[in-house]
Amino acid sequence: MDNFHQGKEEKVYFPEIKDKYNFAEDVRRFLIEHELGRRIANMLRRN
Repeated sequence: MDNFHQGKEEKVYFPEIKDKYNFAEDVRRFLIEHELGRRIANMLRRN
């Protein structure tokens, strides 16, 4: 997941729109959502 959709968003899309369109708060929320998804995926892998 990180190498595709989320990784692309975090490395390319989010930095581009964060300041340009005043979406800093939205980007922050998406990053939190991505981290939550990573944690859930890791917990599922462990169990």
